[in-house]
Amino acid sequence: MEMADALVITKADSDNKKKATQAAADYQHALHLFQAPASGWTTKVLTCSALENQGIDQVWESIIQYQNFTQARGFWESNRRQQNKTWLYECFNNLLQQEVNKSQSFNNGVSALEQKVENGSLSPYQGAKDLLSMFKKSSL
Repeated sequence: MEMADALVITKADSDNKKKATQAAADYQHALHLFQAPASGWTTKVLTCSALENQGIDQVWESIIQYQNFTQARGFWESNRRQQNKTWLYECFNNLLQQEVNKSQSFNNGVSALEQKVENGSLSPYQGAKDLLSMFKKSSL
């Protein structure tokens, strides 16, 4: 699970103010149960009300503090590099899936392989290998 850098309880106004304050206290207490994030940042729990224009400045200030904190420690840039690498593979997988979906010759053989995997005459792993081989042939 990824740890949040901040939690903001919104609509902390009117009848909700007391409930929002209690929720913030509960979250703050619960955060102590989690391991510290890799950034070293301590997650902040804030309340705000757009209706009453309260707490918005503190939320923005928390964002700026987080950015400054993580940039000063090199985490911001390191995290961005890791995200870019993750996005590379997400984009690749999406493009690959689009190519798979466009390949009529490939899709014609998929049903037969799916049935073999479903009835147990072909293992899922071997089916995946066969699908890859079929895709390579259909892409040439």
